[in-house]
Amino acid sequence: YMNPEKSYVLIGGLGGFGLELANWIIARGAKFIVLVSRSGIRTGYQSLCVRRWRENGVKIFISTADVTTVSGTERLIQESNRLAPVGGIFNLAAVLCDALIENLTEADFKTVILPKVDGTRNLDAVSRKSCPSLDYFVVFSSVSCGRGNAGQTNYGFANSAMERMIEQRQANGLPGLAIQWGAIGDVGLI
Repeated sequence: YMNPEKSYVLIGGLGGFGLELANWIIARGAKFIVLVSRSGIRTGYQSLCVRRWRENGVKIFISTADVTTVSGTERLIQESNRLAPVGGIFNLAAVLCDALIENLTEADFKTVILPKVDGTRNLDAVSRKSCPSLDYFVVFSSVSCGRGNAGQTNYGFANSAMERMIEQRQANGLPGLAIQWGAIGDVGLI
């Protein structure tokens, strides 16, 4: 059940997995969706999904806010709260930069870490102050952080760090859930 009086924020919301999650949330009653994407709508399929949801009375807001910065995250949450009080935050963001560890550079680590670690840290901090009605704080992680995957040390590290933040939220009595996905057909690899 998703409260139709609250907004749901999906970081990475215009990716294949994000569009599927948005559809799932809407099917469970959500009427206010914020889809966050660095590049905005770029494909006909993204446009089609948004148009259909809007035709069915769902308010869709597309944001290009940068959650890797505190100011970008604050702007995103302010925009979302103006739509409706934020009831759920879902961080689906993922950037892959795979290579064996001896071939990874500091930049390769930062590229992968920013949306997952910095993004989750900022979403956590801002939501603690600005989202009193929050029911869901969900991060999409990967089995690569627990089991490892050749060439994905940086990705496994980023997911593991994100999961530690979720554990801290839970210890503080706040909503927090990490989902370790494996390979996902049709909508991308997580």
